[in-house]
Order: sequence, then structure tokens, then C-alpha cells
Amino acid sequence: MSLMKCTLWVCAGALLVVSVEPALGFVNNGFETGYVYALRESGQLRAWNETTGVAVVPDLILTSSPIWESLTFAGVHGSDARLFIARGTGTGDIDLAEVNANGVTVRSNTLRTIVGSSLGTNLMFGNIRFSRGRSNSLFVSAASDVTGTSRGMAWEIDLGLSTLQNTYTGPVNPLPVADSYRAAYGDVAPNGTLYMIGQHLGQPTDADGLGDLVKFDTSGGSTNVFTTLIDGPTYNPGDTRWSYPSGVAFRRSNPGDSTPTLEIGQQNSSSARAVLEYYLDTTAHPVDANNNLIYRGTQISIRRAYNGQQDELTDSLWWAGVRQGLHEIKANDTIFRIDNVSGHNWMDVDSPAPEPATLGLLGLGLLIVRSRRARAIGPQVW
Repeated sequence: MSLMKCTLWVCAGALLVVSVEPALGFVNNGFETGYVYALRESGQLRAWNETTGVAVVPDLILTSSPIWESLTFAGVHGSDARLFIARGTGTGDIDLAEVNANGVTVRSNTLRTIVGSSLGTNLMFGNIRFSRGRSNSLFVSAASDVTGTSRGMAWEIDLGLSTLQNTYTGPVNPLPVADSYRAAYGDVAPNGTLYMIGQHLGQPTDADGLGDLVKFDTSGGSTNVFTTLIDGPTYNPGDTRWSYPSGVAFRRSNPGDSTPTLEIGQQNSSSARAVLEYYLDTTAHPVDANNNLIYRGTQISIRRAYNGQQDELTDSLWWAGVRQGLHEIKANDTIFRIDNVSGHNWMDVDSPAPEPATLGLLGLGLLIVRSRRARAIGPQVW
């Protein structure tokens, strides 16, 4: 049971109404919601107390090459957290697995087996993601030439790792000439919108690293229709920090005006580079003359920020630094870092689904309302 603290007392006749805010510490299907779970480049899956930054769970898995590269938690309430991990095989396929809170593999499969055919001659795995707006699905992103032309791709599969549900075909993603073959990375908003980015996504060559940011409306199923949100070649002249964009993370509310944003990691150097944030609400923040999203700001610089995900309990956005550390952008834009040591390289990071809102009657008219959202939206009068 979670520890709770009262934030508001209101007395009306014989009914005492209490709005309470739970502390971190709820266990969801064996996974601790007060922890972040991260994959390290050296093969470990490790859990960290996100308040203290202390490693609190022994390494759940330890793998040799190929290492697991990406993880995500599925689940929408307090008893259904499921941890999924994924990696490119280097042989034209993507391994997928579900592991329990003890690090034991529950089920596994390969994407090629699920799809039922080749994934193309050229394949570069990006990441795996879950959205509560598509609560029975996982999204696996990669660059692939399965269509005959190398493109950013995403496959939507079921949580049982057995069935292909939809395929999303994105912009061209050039084959390697001047650079290595680069992946496409995705994130999925709570409403099911899929966002995708890549260092050269949408460009005719891999010469300049001015990749695009695009989105897919997944409500109609498989599609090759996408919308460009930031066109790299037209945006970069006004902000040269847009250079080899590689990571995208959805943020459901920024502290300035509470509208959703996207945060984008840049990879033009192994040194720390700014993570750039952009408004998604184009009514409140109309696009620029080239139809690019409007820049909000930056809170942090990270060494190779490929993968980030939002903690639904705290509203923090967590990034894994492929060249150093785990990095938290809190709901108020302040920063906290874990294991921020050069050479401690992390691949991906996420936290389990939050405790559900609960109503309970206790004693003579005592109503306790528990909601994990209270941390993000503040005290409520009921």
C-alpha cells in the first residue's frame, strides 16, 4: 500500500472529504513505480530510486552481445505493468521479449516472425514504445528498405508478441554513403499519435544530418501518410543546433502554459548537446513561415540522447545518455541526474504505469480520494 499525505481537508456536514497525494512507493505487478528502469550499454537492466538516485534492485538481466537496446513499460493502471525489451540482431531482425520483475523472460519472439516476412535487406533498429491510447499495442521503430526504398518504419504489434496489427511507412531514410546507416526513432502520445525522427529522415542523402520530425495519425490503422512537423533543411538555418536529430520524447504538459511538447535529442557530437523542446499546440503557438513547430527552449544538454520517456506519476521526462548517465527533466523544468559518470552509458529508461485513482469509504462518511495525478495537477477540491 502506498504511503500518502493529506493535501486538503474540507468539512461539509457529516461528510469529511479528503484529497490525498500518494508518495512514491506503489508496486505495480512487482515493479516499483518510484523507480526508473534502465538498460546499460554493458548489458545490465538496472532499477534506480528516482528520488535518491540510488541503485535499488540488483541487475535483473545481464546479456552479452547483442545487448538489449530499448525498453518500455506497458500498462494503464496499478496492476498491469509489463516490461518489454528489444534489440537489433545485426542479421536483419529485431528480438522482442517481455520480462517480469525478477528478470525472467515471460515470452519472446522476433519481429520478422510476427510480420511473417523479411524486414528488408537493410535494417537499423530504433526503439520500442507503448501508449495508453493504444493499450493493447507496442510500437517498434526502425529504418528499413522493406518497401524497396529505405524509409523510417514502425510496426504496431500486440502485447502477446505474436500479431502484427498495423504498419506505418514514413519518409525516405537514405542508405549509407557519407555516414553509417541510421535508425528512425519513435514515441507515441497518449492519444495514439506516433512521432518519428532520424538523423537523415526525409533527406535525399546522408550528407548533412538535417533529418525531419514527422507524425502519424494511427487511428485509421496502417498508413503511409505522415505530416512533417519540422523540416530540417528549412529549420536549421535559423537554429544550427538542429543537427543529426536522433531522439524524440513526448511531454504531455510544459510548466509554461501546460500545453504538450516534444523534446528532441541531437547527436552531432559525442559531447553534450542541447535537448530542444517544441510546442505541439499550433493554435496557441502557430508554426513559423516554413510550417515548422515553434521552439520553447532547452533545459538540459546530454551526451547522445537517443531515448526518452515520460514518467506518468511525476510528469518528469527521463532521458538515457548513450555516452553518459540518466537524466530527468522534472515537471518544473529543473534537472536531476543519475549515474552521470563518463563511460557509464545507458540505452533507454522508463518507469511503470501509475497507481489507479481509487475511491474508498472509511468509517462514518470519510471519503478518501487517491490519485497519482495529484503530483502533476496539484491539490483538488472534491
